[in-house]
Amino acid sequence: MQKPFAGVIGHGRILTVLERMMANNTLPHAFLFVGPEGVGRTTVIDALLHAMFDRTGSLGVVSDITRIEREENPKT
Repeated sequence: MQKPFAGVIGHGRILTVLERMMANNTLPHAFLFVGPEGVGRTTVIDALLHAMFDRTGSLGVVSDITRIEREENPKT
């Protein structure tokens, strides 16, 4: 399996946990990403979604994720 979070800087411990969950197919049904603005929550979430959807192809396509992000997030 390729490293899904190769482009993400920092967050080493949580990225290791997420990679292990993905490799073992044990992702939980929900996540809660918290922290101050600007620490990289959105970057980690984006990498996770792209890894999940690109890898399985069964839940949707990346263009759907991007479209939903733009509709719901005024920052993008």
